[in-house]
Amino acid sequence: MVGFLPAGGISWRQLSAILRYIPEDHVRAMATQLSAAGVLNVNDDGIGFSDEGRRSAQAVINVLPAALHELWNVDVDRLDALLSLAQPIAAVATADAMTSPKVVDAILRPTASTTSFELWHALAKIRRHRADAHAAAWSHAAHTADSIQRLGPGPERDAIEQHTNELNSPIWSAIDATDRTRLLAGLAGLNGIGDPT
Repeated sequence: MVGFLPAGGISWRQLSAILRYIPEDHVRAMATQLSAAGVLNVNDDGIGFSDEGRRSAQAVINVLPAALHELWNVDVDRLDALLSLAQPIAAVATADAMTSPKVVDAILRPTASTTSFELWHALAKIRRHRADAHAAAWSHAAHTADSIQRLGPGPERDAIEQHTNELNSPIWSAIDATDRTRLLAGLAGLNGIGDPT
């Protein structure tokens, strides 16, 4: 939850963009359960942390920098270099019309941040931009979240992936081709890169 729930809460529309592959009734049921447990406040506009939920989420996010540093297990200079390459792309992703990067930009921050966290955060915004681009591409092709998950390989899937690439590509112009290669090679070399969100 701390990876996508903004500190100031989130509207149902924003939440549906982040959790588009989960049926809305399941999302609302999960939110209701978390509300009953005292973690969230839920209303017609959306959801947000309760005081207790915010304290718990902050405690989780506060350990993320150290966990990432241990997971990636690389020197700070290398992480600084990757961050300097990723940040311009993340900034363009956040400034674009897509919803998810803006939501991720507003999540809770650790009380003591590190380069590891800032890199994770930049990658989360980049990844969410592509997720939104993919959703826009399958919506343009008259698919729903359910139907796109059932769509197998073939020309229709290829066309949707190509459209996704076209919608996602402008953010990558924030850095030149050499730096894009350096970023991708550097990320591939991180130990346990995994899923940034």
